[in-house]
Amino acid sequence: MALLLSAGSLSMIHLAEASPDIVFGDSSDGIVYNTGLVLSAAAVYFVGDDASNQYFQALVKFSLGLVSKCLSSASLNLYVFQSILNDVVDNSGSLTNPGLGDLQVRHINDYGTLDAGDFDAPSIGNDPGVLIGGSATPNVGYVSITVTDAMQDDINNARSFTSYLLKLQTNTDNDGRDDSWALSAVEQGGTSQDPFIEYTTQPCPAVGGEILSVGVSSVILAWFLLVAVLAVGAIEVIRIGRNRKRSAARPVSMLEKKEIQEAIMPSSLD
Repeated sequence: MALLLSAGSLSMIHLAEASPDIVFGDSSDGIVYNTGLVLSAAAVYFVGDDASNQYFQALVKFSLGLVSKCLSSASLNLYVFQSILNDVVDNSGSLTNPGLGDLQVRHINDYGTLDAGDFDAPSIGNDPGVLIGGSATPNVGYVSITVTDAMQDDINNARSFTSYLLKLQTNTDNDGRDDSWALSAVEQGGTSQDPFIEYTTQPCPAVGGEILSVGVSSVILAWFLLVAVLAVGAIEVIRIGRNRKRSAARPVSMLEKKEIQEAIMPSSLD
């Protein structure tokens, strides 16, 4: 259901949700090391540390060229196929956690062409949060996280891409051994394991004939404001009605009766 607000009045229209659409990751994705090394054509995102205690993060973005409406939902989907803990590789069934805390997803500005300066790119707000928890052991396959607010923010600000950084909570445990997650990148053959965002859209609230792109939370807020306005109006109508009823039922005093009788009786003759 969506809420549509018009300029002349507040009105609510129930609208059917659209079928989900998909946008795959852009080929400019890759890995950036704390040392400045950049891998932008690899088929894999490694996120974690290595035997030299270097640590690395992954960056991926998705074109918004065909997305210009208000979102109803959006989820980032990444294919995890391997983990490494203390140099031991696990690539089947329930994967061993690398032990470096949460695998976090940060909402960032479009990084353009990947370079060393993109390491630990700062958040621009609406961070999706934790993709894989610090003690989670996901099965080989897709893991997902909601990115509705982040993606809507990018649409509202006319950005060409919605972009994300993947990092572990702990950069390195300095034990001289590999600890990391491995996820399929855009360069993976075909699209069966590609990063993708699945999203649905809805009509945007209209103000003054102009369609506005707003977040889902704004639509919900508008709904509560509408309910509040209607409730206040109903209470005021009831109050006025009660006051009028009391006025109509008020008893007439003796003085008022005398004045009424004198007004309707003919005057006495001299």
